[in-house]
Amino acid sequence: MRYASILQYGVPLQFPASGNWWGTEWRLATTRFDRHRVILGLEFQDNFMVEQGVQSAASAANLFEIETPSHRLGVFFQDEWRLRPTLTATLGLRGDHNADGSTTLNPRAALVWRATDRTTFKALYGGAHRLPNASESAYEDGVASVANPSLRNERIKAAELVGDHRITNNFIVRGSIYRWTLAELIALG
Repeated sequence: MRYASILQYGVPLQFPASGNWWGTEWRLATTRFDRHRVILGLEFQDNFMVEQGVQSAASAANLFEIETPSHRLGVFFQDEWRLRPTLTATLGLRGDHNADGSTTLNPRAALVWRATDRTTFKALYGGAHRLPNASESAYEDGVASVANPSLRNERIKAAELVGDHRITNNFIVRGSIYRWTLAELIALG
């Protein structure tokens, strides 16, 4: 994939940015085990070109570019277990290894009860992480942004209770109670 843009704020400053990346995801799923659907997966993304800069017609000293290529590798496992015809439990785990050398493990769990053909209740729990992007960690324009290479992973844990009721085929009413906590907010090192 390719991304390219030139943003212009006012006359003398332009903020060019471009990026190229590729990725792949592989999943192996089986229903070989009675009442279980097991999924094993692998995901890879290579951001081989990430460039940002500032160009100023007023001063050659304001011309600069940053390059911050990165990659990540993720593996995941999930087991959907049909406890009863209307009750399913899902347990999963995802591990990611990132270009900065960090590794994270994030659990996933769900309990889904199909009370009727039109009504479903869900209890969900999960975790995720996100690395700082190039704009957050390396970009500095001398005007409004300051680079911070010490930024760390952002991690989140979330739990949710959801109720869905299908009134018609095109109209669903949903209620949700959601709780999340930032386990480690992007912070100064």
